Amino acid sequence: MQDIRKSPDYQRWRQEVKQRDEGTCRVCGVDHNLHIHHIKPLDKYPEFAIELDNGLTLCGNCHSLLSSKEENTNLQKFIEKYPYPRDERIVESLKPRLAEQLKTLNDKLLGCLKWWLESSDECIRNDAVDKLFSQLQTYPDSLDQFLYPIKEILDSRNFSHESKQRASEFLEGSSCTAIGN
Repeated sequence: MQDIRKSPDYQRWRQEVKQRDEGTCRVCGVDHNLHIHHIKPLDKYPEFAIELDNGLTLCGNCHSLLSSKEENTNLQKFIEKYPYPRDERIVESLKPRLAEQLKTLNDKLLGCLKWWLESSDECIRNDAVDKLFSQLQTYPDSLDQFLYPIKEILDSRNFSHESKQRASEFLEGSSCTAIGN
C-alpha cells in the first residue's frame, strides 16, 4: 500500500491548509518552521487524510506539544491556555475559524459514524463506538452534535451490553438530561 504522504493529493492538501491558515501557526502566530498537523490522527482516521478541515498549520514548537496527543487534547482549550508568549491579536482572529473548522470536521465525523454504526461487521461498530466516545471525551461540548449516534447505540440490538452501558454512563455523567426523539 502506497504511503498517502507521498501522493500529489496529500501535497496539495498541505499547501491548501497552509494557505488557508495564512502561513502562520494557528496556536502562536509564528510564520516560520511550519508543519501541517492532522486534528484527527492519520493512522486512526485515514478517511480524513486530505480533508481540509482536518489540517492545522503549526510551528515546530506547537506541533511538538500536540503531536501524538490529538485524541486527548481539546484544541480550543489548548489555545486558550497556551503557556508561552505569542501575538494575541493573531490568535484571537484565528479562534472563530477554528471553532467553525472543528464543527465542520465533527459533522463529517458524524456522517462516517452513522455509516460505521450501521455496519453488519461487529468490529467496525465497536471501533465506531470507541471513536465516538474518544471524540466526546476530548470535546465534551460537542455532545449535541453526537446525540443521534448515542441514541442509536442505546436503541439498537446491534450493540453489546458494554457499548450500551458506556453510552448510558456518558449521558448520566454529562449535563444532558434527555435525548431528543
